[in-house]
Amino acid sequence: MKSKRNRAKSKPSTPLFIGVGIIILACLAAGYFLFSELERVQYISQKERGCIESGGKVTYITCCHRTKDFPNTCLEGWCSCLGWEPGYKIKICDCGLGKCFDGEKCVDWEEYYSKVIGSK
Repeated sequence: MKSKRNRAKSKPSTPLFIGVGIIILACLAAGYFLFSELERVQYISQKERGCIESGGKVTYITCCHRTKDFPNTCLEGWCSCLGWEPGYKIKICDCGLGKCFDGEKCVDWEEYYSKVIGSK
């Protein structure tokens, strides 16, 4: 009789295993989401960070092969293409009405041009 009682007492309870399993899964899920968010933030470029911090919004447009991500949108013809050039998607900074991205941050369009014209 002793052997049956000992086996019954040493038998682990199922709810305990389920509870521990849920806790482990929750920790793994939280770790995954935290790590993936940190990884995403790590790969933001300086230009992208400058765009966001100065009030701009990162968006994609189709442009020509010689145009790189985050061009100076204050310059005229920053995304002009010849008819035979293939287009592809690039990231730009959309600063909103009356503003443009100078390659580092969003600036007021009129102030940018007054500096450019005034410097000549």
